[in-house]
Formats: sequence, C-alpha cells, structure tokens
Amino acid sequence: MRYVQDQVTHSDYPVLAVALTETWWDGRVTDAEVSIPGFSLYRSDRESRRGGGSALFVNDAVTVTDTLVWGDCYNNLTAVYVSASHTILTSIYRTGDFQGLLDRLQVFIDEKSSANSVPDIHIMGDLNLPGLCWDLDEGETGVVGDASTISMDNFVQLNFLTQTVVDPTRKSNILDVILTNRPEYFLYTEVESTNVLSDHRMVSGVLRHSLVESYDLDKIREPTPWSFESLSYFKTDFDSMKSALSEIDWDCLYEKKKYSALIP
Repeated sequence: MRYVQDQVTHSDYPVLAVALTETWWDGRVTDAEVSIPGFSLYRSDRESRRGGGSALFVNDAVTVTDTLVWGDCYNNLTAVYVSASHTILTSIYRTGDFQGLLDRLQVFIDEKSSANSVPDIHIMGDLNLPGLCWDLDEGETGVVGDASTISMDNFVQLNFLTQTVVDPTRKSNILDVILTNRPEYFLYTEVESTNVLSDHRMVSGVLRHSLVESYDLDKIREPTPWSFESLSYFKTDFDSMKSALSEIDWDCLYEKKKYSALIP
C-alpha cells in the first residue's frame, strides 16, 4: 500500500478516489493495515476462495451518502453514491459470469435516478474481457465472446457509457477500464507501467472539475462549442425526436433516392 499512498501524495491533482482490484484481501486483513490517510475505505472481499476482491478509497472531503458492496466466488463490486454531486463511483473485479453483479449495480443506479436526472457514473475496474472491442471514437463496443461480454456490452449501451482508456493495460489487451456517462468531464486518462503492484498497468483519469477542491483553471481545457464532447444527451427530448421521425414518409424518400441515383 506504500506505493498507492505515494501516488496519492504526489499527485498533481487532488485525488477523489482510488480503485483497487484483485486485492486478495479477506477477513484477516484489517482496514487499518491497508488504509490511506485522508480516505475512507469501502471493500468487497472474496471470502470463499483465494484471490479476487475490489476496494474503493474515497477522499474524506467528500460525503458518501449510500453504498453498495457485493461479491460472489468470481466477482466483486464496491460502489458509493455522493448526493451532493449526484455521482456514483464504482470499483469492479470480474473473472466469471457477472450478470448478477450488473443487475445489482443497475438497481443502485436506477434508485438514484429520476425522470429528469441520471447520476454521473464513473466505473473503474478490471473486467478481464479481452473479447470486448472498444470503439473509442464512437463510445461503442464490438462483441466477440461469452455471455459476460454480451452482458457488459448491453449494460454499457443501456447507461450510455463511454470507455476512456485507450492504451493496453495488460500485454496487448485493455482489461482495466474507466467507464463513464460523462466523458466530457475527463481532462485525460493515462496508463502507467508498474512492477510494484501486479502485472497490470496502473490507470488514472483526471476530471475537468474537482469534488475535493478547485483545480488550476489554466490547466482546464473547455470543450469546443458544438463539438461532440460538449453535448449533454440527458437534455435531449427523445420523445419529440421519435415523433418527428415517425411522421416522415421513409418509403417515399427511398423511392426518390433510388431513382435519383440513376440520373447521370
């Protein structure tokens, strides 16, 4: 834990949260042994077999108002909700079928949502899904693999999540991810090699705003007006869009397009 503490201490930005996966902790490891000064620890240990585990350290300057901790023999989930900023922070570790984990996380998200407001969602973790091909330009995914891969793809699409990690985190695969429904909030993400913790690389993401304290405004790049990153899809009136599209005679347009294509 000394390495993690040093990373937090020497960070150029105030650290909101630290997510650890595959902690290998169990009931014999106390919170005091793995603490980070100034942070509260939320953890999901794998008790029935060795390995696994997820942990989430949240800065004490942030008030956590609800938590979700869950795990089984293969997967671990740790999530917190910060009502002041309407934000959900999550740490996930997956090695097996995790539809049950995603179902529980979806309920947690739905409980914090309303007809007019969806919380900011930031999911960090080791998914171990090399078959999930992230299309980083469009925020979409390509599915090649098992039921877990398909479940994750469906969860990403349902919650309008974007995967922000662009470099491999283990060998040539992106296994460790940061998923968010607010990609415009991220200044950047980066992947850093380390031989201290595991054979995975360390991933970090920097938000454009801080829930802890103010950043240096000179370091913040505002999104270009009318650019993709400046859009807020949660303000979109999808019902009106569907209504307008339903009134278009698509068959007529198709026929016109078909014949116009024949005109030299």
